[in-house]
Amino acid sequence: MAEKLGISRQTYIDIENGVRIPKADTIYKISVITNQSINYFFYDNTEIGDIDQISILLEQLPESKKKWFFAVLKKIIECEDLL
Repeated sequence: MAEKLGISRQTYIDIENGVRIPKADTIYKISVITNQSINYFFYDNTEIGDIDQISILLEQLPESKKKWFFAVLKKIIECEDLL
């Protein structure tokens, strides 16, 4: 698994043992490899709404990327109002 993720074996062991918190891109790769939703790794199968999921993902982004996503979401909402 460590090889597939592009990280050292020790880093992967530390992640599994809770010693190290994986980066967002590593969590994403694990979700793709295991065919699990990213939420699976955070919520132990507790269902949350779409808005909560978006909020959690946005919180992890740098400020510059947050602004870009908010601008995109605003445009999408404006387009929906026209339909």
